Amino acid sequence: MQVSVVVPSYNHARWVPRCLGAIDTQDHDDLEVIVVDDGSTDGSPELIAAQRWRSTRRVRTVAAPHRGAHAAINHGLALATGDYVAICNMDDCFVPGRIPALVRRLANSSSRFAFTGVRFVDDRDADVTNTDAFARDHHRRQQEIDSYPSVGFAILRSNVAISSGNFFFARSLLDEIGFFRPYRYVHDWDFLLRVVLFTEPVYVPDPLYSYRLHQGNTFRSLGSLDAEECPELLRRFLRAAITGRYPNPLAPSPRNWPDYFERFLGENDWLRQHMTNWDGLGDVVYPHVER
Repeated sequence: MQVSVVVPSYNHARWVPRCLGAIDTQDHDDLEVIVVDDGSTDGSPELIAAQRWRSTRRVRTVAAPHRGAHAAINHGLALATGDYVAICNMDDCFVPGRIPALVRRLANSSSRFAFTGVRFVDDRDADVTNTDAFARDHHRRQQEIDSYPSVGFAILRSNVAISSGNFFFARSLLDEIGFFRPYRYVHDWDFLLRVVLFTEPVYVPDPLYSYRLHQGNTFRSLGSLDAEECPELLRRFLRAAITGRYPNPLAPSPRNWPDYFERFLGENDWLRQHMTNWDGLGDVVYPHVER
């Protein structure tokens, strides 16, 4: 199985060798790497071009004008030819064995999407999973995934995958759900919620992705957009789920979970309030799904 790894990069020169080196050392020979530099001004493109790769790697680098993470990822996805697609943000890092583990997991599953446990590190690669407040909170959310009747409910409660860099999926999914929407802050959660309607995600608890906490993290710089973007994406998802037109039989919806769905929303006021206002959203139907 060919795996395409899409690497969006923006002003993360410090971590270019670490990120790309970890991808190159993955024990999977049929690997395509697509690096999309989103208009970096810190010398990242030169470091990307200087990276030395194993001869078996097919590597493509793209320089694009700065348009944000969603656009850089979409550019890479449009070029990807693999059976599976992985994403790795340049400031983060794959843990050894990640790709072969996820290939095996999806090959032996009916699912087409997987994500793993996350190891949180600081800008010096020290593990801060149990010492940083943000890391502790999100690590706890991952530990609670099994307490829900489906992975989809944990995802509806919050983005338990943590980052787009933790996504691993069959490329065929893109034909059904489309690419990343132009959200600046929650493009990853929006994509994940659309996935849930089409396939039940597989959660692998092993910490096979290192998420780096530093001053340039999106949740720090764009966190003010949370109140603007989250209500819209949640209304979109809930309206779609209520139609009952989507193929994942475990997706959170009144049809699939007639008792639990109502109770779940009743216990999560923030989610429930967004069910009552559909104004301005139009009819939510994703590609290749009949109305």
